[in-house]
Amino acid sequence: MLKLCVLLLYFPFWPVSHAQSASHLDSSVMRSDADPCVDFYRYACGRFAEQNPRHPGQTYLFLNELQGQPTFELLARTLGQETRSGTGTPTEKALAAYYDSCMDRTSIDREDLRALASLRSKIEDATTPADFGRTLAALASVHTMPLFRVTPEADQRDTRRQILALSTPTLTLPSGGSYLRSADADQVLLKAYRLHVQQVLFLSGYSSKRAVAGAAQIQEIETGFARASVSATAARDPRNQYHITSVADLSALVPGIDWNVFFASAGVPTPKEINIVSPTSLKAVQQLLATKDRSALRAYLTLRLIESIPPILQPSRLAAENRLFGALIGSNAEGLSKAESCAIETYYARSDDMVRLFLARFAPETLKTDATPLVEEIEAQMKIDIQRAEWMSPGTREQALHKLSLIANNIAYSSLSDDYSAQPVLHQRALQNYLVAAEAKFRRRMSKIGGPTDRLAPSLGPLSDGAAYEPDRNEIELPAASLMPPSFDPKASPAENYARIGFTAGHEIVHGYDDEGRQYDGLGQLKHWWTKEDAAHFNDRAACFVSEYGSFAIDGTHHVNGSLTLGENIADNGGLHLALAAFLSAAAREGTDVNLADDGYTPLQRFFLSYAQSTCSSVDPQAERVQVETNPHTPDRFRANGVLRNTPEFGKAFSCSKGQPMMPVQTCRIW
Repeated sequence: MLKLCVLLLYFPFWPVSHAQSASHLDSSVMRSDADPCVDFYRYACGRFAEQNPRHPGQTYLFLNELQGQPTFELLARTLGQETRSGTGTPTEKALAAYYDSCMDRTSIDREDLRALASLRSKIEDATTPADFGRTLAALASVHTMPLFRVTPEADQRDTRRQILALSTPTLTLPSGGSYLRSADADQVLLKAYRLHVQQVLFLSGYSSKRAVAGAAQIQEIETGFARASVSATAARDPRNQYHITSVADLSALVPGIDWNVFFASAGVPTPKEINIVSPTSLKAVQQLLATKDRSALRAYLTLRLIESIPPILQPSRLAAENRLFGALIGSNAEGLSKAESCAIETYYARSDDMVRLFLARFAPETLKTDATPLVEEIEAQMKIDIQRAEWMSPGTREQALHKLSLIANNIAYSSLSDDYSAQPVLHQRALQNYLVAAEAKFRRRMSKIGGPTDRLAPSLGPLSDGAAYEPDRNEIELPAASLMPPSFDPKASPAENYARIGFTAGHEIVHGYDDEGRQYDGLGQLKHWWTKEDAAHFNDRAACFVSEYGSFAIDGTHHVNGSLTLGENIADNGGLHLALAAFLSAAAREGTDVNLADDGYTPLQRFFLSYAQSTCSSVDPQAERVQVETNPHTPDRFRANGVLRNTPEFGKAFSCSKGQPMMPVQTCRIW
């Protein structure tokens, strides 16, 4: 659905009475002895980590998690009750049965990996290009895509249609650099990596000797893939990931796979055009397929198959060595209970039915209508911001406003149309149930290729607690789970709602105008619509953020990559500025003095505290080092401080002096 952005005259977001307001500010995690003008994150979140220690194996912990009710914990409790009672609708009974099969450890141990026997045989027997076409299609159908990922995507030249995209091979480690560097920390990581791979191969049936040899072969394969991969920074330019080719040219690039057999086996009509995201990566795939010794390739495909199966369905993979590996690479190895993990697997298998259950049991009926006006208010502020951007020429400004008017808002949920009646749930067959669900999901996705683009098709899904902007659809997504307290609470003060969900909405809107998003027009097409002069003005302003965030270091030596994180930093800064403008505008209409203290803080201070506390976290040091290298998001304490030091109203609210760390002389701003 396309919508026109207009400036609303009335916003039902400011409560008529604050008497019933709830607050999600947590004074217990604050450090009153810290100077808010020196390090605001320490002031707002300084006691969080010491008061909430992470348990062994847990790499991340967030204040928001502790304040809210985890979505899948709620659903796990509900499904467990349904399993015990045997009541509910046929849909709810099917959900409970799937969940119950996942929770049945005895039957999972008995089933083990035997359900993968036919796929394992295909891997062992593949020798010809046609064999590999069939084998890789069979693996892809159960969510195993080891040599390339195949997905439908909007054609960036004509986003009205869906085309097939082939993207980069899977790496076990989160950063390709870890395979290539000789630093001590990387060598420690590679040693843990080899032990991990050995264990997985051993559990899959390899002898100890063969597992050791296989781990060394796999490291060599993935090192080759890492060398051929595009850097994370280069990948931020969408033109570096758009290479349209034909099946004939693809077959010439990778003759080791019979692509016509692959597409036919995958249930995909042979496409006329394909987007190869990284041609150099596919060249590395061909080099692997061309080797005469197939043992390395078989070991790699086996690893990827076993690793693609959720660990909850393979209890032996939860061994201590695997947990250690998870901690080393920064994955949240022990973050979820078995019940939550099984609720997540049920959601994977029967997504729309789980969303219906969540909406019926836990979300207010007015969730969508409560949140929509605030999102439209933030969009109205973006319109004002674009109109006031003196550095833009009239032509570019007109195009920017037109793009804003075409943004599609996917708030809470869109259509729930998937039918699972053809997916019976087998009693005590958890792994088989997963494989059936994975294949059905794959077929649904592949059926989109060649068809029209659905601008409101969720990229995250309604039960995600994140949010997204899709540049090739010019669409923002605020899932239902992201609109639950503490992120959004109609009973909370306006300051808290604007600082939390208002910021999130602004963040996603601004992504349409960051270094990547600005390259797409209002229809989501990759198109030059900026004048050279305006693009230069934008890049000059963006360079300020690259320099500023590049000066932040997590331990004095590991600096934030200002180029990799540029898009997120632009969105963070612009998102908060839009939320603040909307908050101040609404306060002015209501006649509220935002500088008058109430319950210890002024509304303006409460706004900035709410934003900062939405970033409170405790992170394992190694996980944070991985984040700095691989994640386009800046570490949380710099997301808080970096944005606020660029916001003049913040310094005034806390009586900072010009030149203090949180009120620098030079600030950065685009939106």
